[in-house]
Amino acid sequence: MKSLIEKTSDKLVRAFLKNKIIAPIPKKFTKKLRNAQKLRKLCESKINETVVGFKAAGTGIPVMKKLKEKEPFYASVYKRNVLKNGKKVKINKSTLGIELEVCYLIKKSFFSSKKLITKKNITKFISYMAPCIEVVGYRQRKKGITSFGDLSSDFGGNVKFLIGQKKKYKRINIGNLKANIENKKTKQ
Repeated sequence: MKSLIEKTSDKLVRAFLKNKIIAPIPKKFTKKLRNAQKLRKLCESKINETVVGFKAAGTGIPVMKKLKEKEPFYASVYKRNVLKNGKKVKINKSTLGIELEVCYLIKKSFFSSKKLITKKNITKFISYMAPCIEVVGYRQRKKGITSFGDLSSDFGGNVKFLIGQKKKYKRINIGNLKANIENKKTKQ
């Protein structure tokens, strides 16, 4: 007999793999970040696809204060969700919007490092950086965000990532990375 968390994770995984929208999952998995993280990890353990990176989410201090959260969370980014610049992305009613991000290509030595990673020594592990547009949304019929648990339980809320041209990493103001966003249908 499967537990509720098992059944819920199976539903979310099927929605992820088939690119479908499902009914909202029970609030007990989304209200507290700790429970949402458990569900997310269980879901990710059931997906046999290539993980190409990780997304740090909920890092905006104003958003953290508004939602009364103490720390950000992370989620895996799968190869199927990463597109090169110029590709099309289908959106639906559960798409919340887009965010302009910066992505970093990290050297493999980072994952085998035994030393404490700090802001000062992290730069030796970064090889490239690029502008990135993240399409944020749910795989559930939900509107809006009430907690980080909503996003975390739904694979971090990342639907697609459009990666721009990568540049060799150097300490620069990330505001200098150029990115153009256009909607060809509406000619904007």
